[in-house]
Amino acid sequence: MSKGKLKEGVREKIMPENENQPPQIYYQYWQGTRSGKWFWHARGMNHEVICQGETNGYHNKADCLKAIELLKNGAAAEVKERGK
Repeated sequence: MSKGKLKEGVREKIMPENENQPPQIYYQYWQGTRSGKWFWHARGMNHEVICQGETNGYHNKADCLKAIELLKNGAAAEVKERGK
């Protein structure tokens, strides 16, 4: 992830669409100041990072947001042990 300072106002939270259900995680995305690439991570409600996107970053914001949407839509995805 980008080690540079974040531009003011580029870090945004993406919360679940269902307002009646309290969110279990939230996503943040931002643009790195040195590379100009986009990054994201997901945080639990204790604000700890629980997963993150490409460590090299995304070249454009749309790809970064698409990765977040894929995760949000795959919440009921099957969990498989690697190698089985």
